[in-house]
Amino acid sequence: MNLDQKFSTFLIVAKALNKHGIIPAPYGSLGLYRLIGQLDEIDDIDIVIPQIFFKEKFSELIKTMEAIGYKQDETFPHEFTRGEGQIGFETEEELKELAEIDLNKYQTVEIDEIKFKELTHADYLVFYKKAYEDNETKQGKKKLKIEALEKFLGNKKENNFAFIDSQNVNLAIRGQGWILNWQRFGIYLKDKYKASKAFLFIGYVEGNEKLYKSLQEAGFICVFKPTLEYKEVKTKGNCDAELVLYTMIEYKNYDKAIIVTGDGDFYCLADYLLNNKKLNTILIPNKNKFSALLKFKQFNGYLRFMNDLRGKLEYQKKRPHKDETL
Repeated sequence: MNLDQKFSTFLIVAKALNKHGIIPAPYGSLGLYRLIGQLDEIDDIDIVIPQIFFKEKFSELIKTMEAIGYKQDETFPHEFTRGEGQIGFETEEELKELAEIDLNKYQTVEIDEIKFKELTHADYLVFYKKAYEDNETKQGKKKLKIEALEKFLGNKKENNFAFIDSQNVNLAIRGQGWILNWQRFGIYLKDKYKASKAFLFIGYVEGNEKLYKSLQEAGFICVFKPTLEYKEVKTKGNCDAELVLYTMIEYKNYDKAIIVTGDGDFYCLADYLLNNKKLNTILIPNKNKFSALLKFKQFNGYLRFMNDLRGKLEYQKKRPHKDETL
């Protein structure tokens, strides 16, 4: 069974545990594989769960595992086997005591409505260094993992892409009484979110060529959509489909995406990115007025707001000098 198959097995176990209120976390080689790829073969699947299911509710854990075909190991009560597969459980409290990792502070990840939590690269580095110091067994493999993590963290440079709903941003910012300085905004995205590319989705209106040129000079990749004019309504150039399309076209080219909008039409896109660990942030122009769909609990921790950025990003017209020159 390769590690992809083992992660699928973890999801089966996690789904069964979720039904009993348990939100587990994969750790050890399987959890590390999710972050940096396969390092070596592993014998079992290690899972972290709350301590209460080792004490007051341990019988409930046994029944849950038996229901999906696993039998408790007589020698090691916290391990369960099914054929060649083996599941080993540890408690969140043991992880916290060993490496000061508190999973209670972590956001819950969801894949196909299966909930679990995941350690970070830095967590694993602390964990394996501590395990290496405290236990002489399998030190060779632990050392390899430590070296791989240190190399990964040392070499890795974030390569995130921003996808900006320009109409939503423009209307939301102007609704707060200020105008966005797009040049400063581009710099902010690079500095704050490590956005190496910023796609700006905008309706094309003839006569605005000077504006579009300035946006491109500021570093934005402008994706235009023809606009339509109606007698009874304003010019319409909604670019929702284009934003979703480009986010998926570029999917393999970025580490994570920054979605800049407050529009609930992007709920499915954001949810998909989140479930596949490709969502960095949902940057919302106005925290006082955005879709309730983006307030769903899975996005907790991923929402950021532009309301407090006025001092940094507001466009200021140049004031003339006393001689009335600029």
